[in-house]
This record gives sequence, structure tokens and C-alpha cells, in this order.
Amino acid sequence: MAAPLRWRDALSDERMAHLVKLAFRETSRALQARLAPHGVQYGHWTLLRVLWQTDGLQLAEQARVAAP
Repeated sequence: MAAPLRWRDALSDERMAHLVKLAFRETSRALQARLAPHGVQYGHWTLLRVLWQTDGLQLAEQARVAAP
């Protein structure tokens, strides 16, 4: 009896990378659609999330963006 085919064996690395890219793209699109009615730009979401979770100190460091 042959061993069952696992999903990793069925997908090439290139195909898996493509699926991850598509999932990210759709998740980003869905988040943008949810933010738009509130007037929040997608690029501001990370900073607002960090502010919500912390007291806002060292914001650039926590958000992993360069300080202005």
C-alpha cells in the first residue's frame, strides 16, 4: 500500500508562495474596506493599533517604522 499523499508534497514552493501572497492581498483588501467608513487609511492602522495596545511611548520602535 502506498503512503498517503500529504498536502506539502502536492504543492511546490512557488505555488505555496503564490497562495500566501493571494491570502495577504485579500486580507489587506478586506481590512481597507473595513477601515474606509471610519476615515482611517491603511498605512495608519499599525500605528493606531500600537497606540490602542500601549500608552503610545516609543511608537515608532514598536510599530517598526522609522521615526519622522
